[in-house]
Amino acid sequence: MRQMQHLKQGQNLALTPKLQQSIQMLQMSTLDLVDLIQVQVLENPFLQIEETSEVPEWQQNYNEDPHLGDLQSETYSNFWTDVGTKSSQYSFEDQSNWIEETVMAPLSLKSHLLQQLETKTKDPHTLLIGYYLVDLVDDDGLIRANLDQVALDLNIKILDVLAVLTLLQSFDPVGVCARTLEESFAIQLSDQNVLSDSLNRILQHLSKLPTKGIQGVAKLADISLEEFKKALQLFRTLNPRPGESFQSVSFTKNTIDIFIIKDSMGEWVCELNEESLPKVYVDSDLYHELKLRRLKAGDAAYLSSQLSAANWLVKAVHQRSNTILKVCQALVTHQASFFEKGPSALKPMALKDLALELGVHESTVSRAINAKYLQTIWGVFELKYFFCAAVRNGVEDQSNRSIQAAIKVLIEREDKLNPLSDDQLVSSLQNKGIIVARRTIAKYRDALKIPSSFERKKQAQLMTF
Repeated sequence: MRQMQHLKQGQNLALTPKLQQSIQMLQMSTLDLVDLIQVQVLENPFLQIEETSEVPEWQQNYNEDPHLGDLQSETYSNFWTDVGTKSSQYSFEDQSNWIEETVMAPLSLKSHLLQQLETKTKDPHTLLIGYYLVDLVDDDGLIRANLDQVALDLNIKILDVLAVLTLLQSFDPVGVCARTLEESFAIQLSDQNVLSDSLNRILQHLSKLPTKGIQGVAKLADISLEEFKKALQLFRTLNPRPGESFQSVSFTKNTIDIFIIKDSMGEWVCELNEESLPKVYVDSDLYHELKLRRLKAGDAAYLSSQLSAANWLVKAVHQRSNTILKVCQALVTHQASFFEKGPSALKPMALKDLALELGVHESTVSRAINAKYLQTIWGVFELKYFFCAAVRNGVEDQSNRSIQAAIKVLIEREDKLNPLSDDQLVSSLQNKGIIVARRTIAKYRDALKIPSSFERKKQAQLMTF
């Protein structure tokens, strides 16, 4: 045995840095890709974002109106001198944005609580505990953290934590910073001066209502059934989520990548949302202008590499859009019944089905549908929604999502005081040609977060009081 050298010719795919980034771009959501493009534009002198010069429709109508021509040349006094005033260094166009600049930013629940805390006290020790507790407030306004752990983290006494918590519970909105729903109700009832001993006893056992029932909780609270029914009516006037009104509304919704519309022939087609991404282009004129100057060898190499990177990015963005469009068009072809009839007509489909049709690898399809959304007449759906497992059902397989949709419709239409059991749901689905087992119904109910018929009946009975 000895070592020898041999020459062998072959082809293989090398994952270059550009190819790796191209794969990552395909998997990115639109918002992440926008951030990447913005960074690349700042770093690469040859990448430019195309600016739209379209005039808003309202401005076009204003300029075209002959009756408003005289108004534009008139000068009027500003009777509200304190509105929209700015220093003289700004132009008139800058001053015209005073409306947008004076709009109040949405106030979050935590900011609202911190403002009240800083108004109530200036004690550093109290502020430290208050800041920590406010940071633990959930979106619904409750604090579900372990206060013993809070005292341990801050190395303070538990009594100090409870004292600051009591202070926070006196803030607006009423019922905020409670540790449980029952404690929040007690704070709201106390604020209304209607918290009695009997209501306190009911609140102590209110969590047992789903298991013990109305009569059981009334017995534990040592009150009559009529008093308990009146208490339930009073509880319905309270707010179980006191912090909900302060939840910040995000104006950046999930960016829609594809629109599904019907063409003139009545066929479903895909259209890219061209407004979701900035239009980037390569400024080759700038490159040629700089190249004509006397440059050092290092500078020329730098400009050449930046131009190559700019061309690659534009090409990669274009290729990403084409790949997503091809995947969506194939998806529309497979799921035509969904776009006509809705979620109940969704067919089973796997990644490999689309990959084989498009002649690509499954990982390519997986990356193309990741964090991508399309708008249909039935709402906005993530592309992953349309890939679902098949359930054997006689001659034709059905998707698990279509069966879940059928179960949801049946439960929504049931008699609330006499809800359908899982066995009855099996029979109802069989009448529609859907054959599933009872355990499958239970599994899909849990996936839809729908309680059992026994629990649904109890909830309906509680709503009648």
